[in-house]
Amino acid sequence: MAAQKPANASSGAQGMDAPEDDRDIKLQRVSADLLADLDSSLKPFLWKTTSSGNAKVRRRVRVRATDRLVVLLEPFQELPQLLDPHLDKLVPILANAFLAYLQSPPSKNQHAVDSQLLVPVSRSICRLLYTFCKIRGEKVIVRFLSTETRHLELLLSAIEAGSSKSAASDAWGWEERYITLLWLSQLLLAPFDLASISSADTVDITQAAVPHLEWPANVPAVALRVIPLAIRYLSSSGKERDAAKILLVRIATRRDMQQLGILRSLVRWAILELQPSEVIQPAYHYIGILSFIAGVLGSSIGTSDMSSFLPSIFQLSQDISSSENAVFSAIQSSAVARKTVIKVLRSIAALDLSSSSEGSERVESIIGTLLEYISDPATPVRLAASKALSMVALKLEPEMAAQVVEAVIDSLAVGVKWLEPSINNRGFHISNANPLEWHGLILTLSHLLYRRSVPLESLDSILTYLAIGLSFEQRSTSGSSIGANVRDASCFGIWALARRFTTKELSFVKIKATALSCAQKASTLQCLATELVISGCLDPAGNIRRGASAALQELIGRHPDTVEEGIQVVQVVDYHSVALRSRAVQETASQAARLSSHYYEGLKLALLGWRGVQDIDATMRRTIATGFGRVVWTNPDYTKIHLVITDLASRLRSLPVREAGEAHGLILCMASVIDGLELNVSDIKSGLRGDLHHFVLSLSTFKGSIFEFLNTFETTKSPELLAESSSRLMLAMYPVLRADVAFRLLSLPGVKDNNIVENFLEVPSLDLDASFEHVTRYMGTLEELYESAQTCRPNEGISKTIRSLLSRFLALDDIDPVCEAAARFLFLLDSPERSLIILDWVQRASSSNRNGEGKVYLRALLKAFPIAQQPQILEVVRLRWAVGYERHDIEICSTILLALRISMALPHCVAIVGEGLDDYTTDARGDIGSLLRIEAAKAAGALKDKNLFGKLLRVSVEKLDKVRAEGQRALEAPTLPLQEYFTYFLNLALQSDEMVSLFEGYVVSADAGSEDVVRASRAALVDFGHGELVCETVFTVMKNERVQVSAMEVMGFLFDMGIARFDKQMFMFVQRAHYQTKNVRKLEAAVKLYGGMEALKKLASMLLHPYPTIRSLVAEELFVAKGVGLGVDWGKANKGDVEGVKRELGVN
Repeated sequence: MAAQKPANASSGAQGMDAPEDDRDIKLQRVSADLLADLDSSLKPFLWKTTSSGNAKVRRRVRVRATDRLVVLLEPFQELPQLLDPHLDKLVPILANAFLAYLQSPPSKNQHAVDSQLLVPVSRSICRLLYTFCKIRGEKVIVRFLSTETRHLELLLSAIEAGSSKSAASDAWGWEERYITLLWLSQLLLAPFDLASISSADTVDITQAAVPHLEWPANVPAVALRVIPLAIRYLSSSGKERDAAKILLVRIATRRDMQQLGILRSLVRWAILELQPSEVIQPAYHYIGILSFIAGVLGSSIGTSDMSSFLPSIFQLSQDISSSENAVFSAIQSSAVARKTVIKVLRSIAALDLSSSSEGSERVESIIGTLLEYISDPATPVRLAASKALSMVALKLEPEMAAQVVEAVIDSLAVGVKWLEPSINNRGFHISNANPLEWHGLILTLSHLLYRRSVPLESLDSILTYLAIGLSFEQRSTSGSSIGANVRDASCFGIWALARRFTTKELSFVKIKATALSCAQKASTLQCLATELVISGCLDPAGNIRRGASAALQELIGRHPDTVEEGIQVVQVVDYHSVALRSRAVQETASQAARLSSHYYEGLKLALLGWRGVQDIDATMRRTIATGFGRVVWTNPDYTKIHLVITDLASRLRSLPVREAGEAHGLILCMASVIDGLELNVSDIKSGLRGDLHHFVLSLSTFKGSIFEFLNTFETTKSPELLAESSSRLMLAMYPVLRADVAFRLLSLPGVKDNNIVENFLEVPSLDLDASFEHVTRYMGTLEELYESAQTCRPNEGISKTIRSLLSRFLALDDIDPVCEAAARFLFLLDSPERSLIILDWVQRASSSNRNGEGKVYLRALLKAFPIAQQPQILEVVRLRWAVGYERHDIEICSTILLALRISMALPHCVAIVGEGLDDYTTDARGDIGSLLRIEAAKAAGALKDKNLFGKLLRVSVEKLDKVRAEGQRALEAPTLPLQEYFTYFLNLALQSDEMVSLFEGYVVSADAGSEDVVRASRAALVDFGHGELVCETVFTVMKNERVQVSAMEVMGFLFDMGIARFDKQMFMFVQRAHYQTKNVRKLEAAVKLYGGMEALKKLASMLLHPYPTIRSLVAEELFVAKGVGLGVDWGKANKGDVEGVKRELGVN
């Protein structure tokens, strides 16, 4: 059951969640369609058919078409192997078209074209080939390029010509240079001398002058052209540098070129280029030369070709790392250059170790340098150093390899402080550890394990530090995580360990108990499996969760029958099930906890650490609390659950006051655990004197309870978090307090069979669809119970504390759980206490000295309306609404509408909802009334009052998308394309005789909506028919000042479409509407209407309007209607110009 390799640490920490529908699964489904589309599109894209019927390669193609083909390929980066069966067909198509383009002469009558729209087809081909290289790797793609040496001259000439062109549209881009250089490097694998390839017309090519390069004698013409070309692009900042390096290494290591001395000359040139100089080159220049040296060294491993140069290259690399001069400083400042230096050192060590010559001191020095690079600030450098160390250690003698491992372990030990005793189940402290160094060190151990370069006796220490690395977490000063790459490397290490070592070898390994997240007596493999389950379910980073899942699958698959419920745990902690963090925490964790006590204990403790309640995100802490409750209840033992609650309370009491976030998480966890307790009458009757009874009794005791602590606990930071979590705890505790009363009742003689207990436990809902009768009946049961048994009341201490806490929390900002907790608290009180509290809330809610004051009290009152059923509640709500509506207090008005939507008081407040639907208040922030219309539409949808139907129709066709969507939901209208959507509502308004109401919103969408909304609404209006009715309705709506301009614009559109006709009454109205107005939009709409009505005399009279914009618009209308007014600058026109137009029109 082998697994795929976990994500390498170079990927860094990704976001918390991977998409719920994984991209790789979706890609597998659509890959066939993508490839079919690509295959069918390539030939028409590259070739055209001439008049003679022959195929001819295109010279230029559209940029947009190229982008489309690239977009078809990009998704395959997730699963590049899906391309493999198609590469032998697709790549040659592109390569052949590229050759055909190079061989075809340019068109003589080629016109200049916009380079932003069209590009040479060679650039598009090479862009597609580069995309293939990016996805599948250049080493794979070049195998499908032609190896016929006849193309060598063509490609060489093309890149030389393309690099020398001056026109920006004709000059080659980096993609063309990159692909051509790669192709040339492939052609240089030809098994015969380059001298035999050079054509006759190139034998007299002179040697290019390259600084520091001494040309040997008798160099073939091909080499004379290729070497300067490769050296030129070796200093490039783009991808062509990589291709130039491959090309230069390829030609330097050819046997015929070595015999001529090319290798010796190029290596000497490279060393001289890296020597200190007064002229400082760009960093890319040094990177290219270093990459060439590394490439040559790598190609010569197993030979003696580079032996003579090793001392000078090694000394140069040492000087770069230690000496201080401008050139070496420029190299050291580049992470890519440092990474390349590491490759050089790795190749030197490999050459030394593969030969019997002297070099042990050099290898020791290289190992020391690589150990220094392990803590480099740049991740690619650490990756290269760790990989290089593992490769060198693989070839060392066992004693020396053990010393390398020991050096890495000693460096890790410096950052760990072991705690005796453990603090919060954590036996070590890593605050002094350098996360960058730890990443490099753990990654080095992982690579050593992957190559099995470690002695068995070191596995104890290695596994101990891998376990620590799996839970490594530090926070930056801003609170962000900086330990994810260490955990990623640990996943890779455990995956490699499971893959390279046998079960028997691992059975003797012991992990230090304090290094584990959960101290447990189990085998090493079981401990590792538990740690991986914890990481797979709870780690904040998505790539770590998936890496842990892959490592777990490898561990269990390679070592069967060593992990409890191995097959099942692999199926539960699946690569896809852990992609979404919320799902992993809430579902996967609880499923894993059911399988074994090892996973249960580990997950339970980890949820109380940095992967759980200490998360900096409040939303995630709520998710974690839900997951914690589910994990705890997988083992429904009341004694153990009570211990969990006691532990939570203990942790909360020991927290510093400043840790408001963790306190929030702990209280939410406690609420989640208590909320999981299912209490019904049968359980209570059967649980009398049993574990359930003792459990409820312990929770309902005030002394030493969490409520006693919360009564005195105050936090200066984020008090709203304390309010929210405490309110949820109260909501979870209310059933427990009732169960405590029920137990006491049932213990009284003669009560056991009384229905009063059952009625007392059946608490009614307070939602909109609940029953007043049920609430009234319950309140009667409550009064009967409290009168008949005075001693059977909820714990007085807890009740007082809840009342005190609610008084504090209700004074804060609007928090949903506080309102819910306050309203449901009334179900525990008798009538006098309840009345006093409601009266106090009414008085506090009546205060309106400042905007937004008393919001929470209003919400609590509306929630508790069926309990109180007092007219004062409706009076204060109407009062606050009237005052807020007058002041434009959007905050208080939206709060009232939000509370009404889920309150049983909603049917009594239809007028408020109607006013909310009519609010079109605007200020400097814009249409702030839309916030009320959205909430009012939600409330109207819940109310379903026919008197609000017309207003909902208007809201459903408004220009604002969010408002329109809420209106649609309120009317339960279908989701349709935009034009069909407007048509649907036009027909609905016609059937319900609400055309005027509809058009009060419709005209605004047709005039001032987004481009799509305007187009769709106008098209629907034209297709609707009923022209006369539409015109009458729009004319009626024109009398509404709020939408008058929009209605006039729509009427002008109806004239343009030939739907509207001249109407004297409309003409008179338009005259009155724009009389002495300064509203330019209204004037413009009036001019359009006059043009539609062909009111030429009126238009002519407006040619001298004070506003130049209006004069120009009038002249435009007259010219379109009668062709007059041409050649006059109406911004500067005089009365004579106007009289001339009037004469042409025949009007006085």
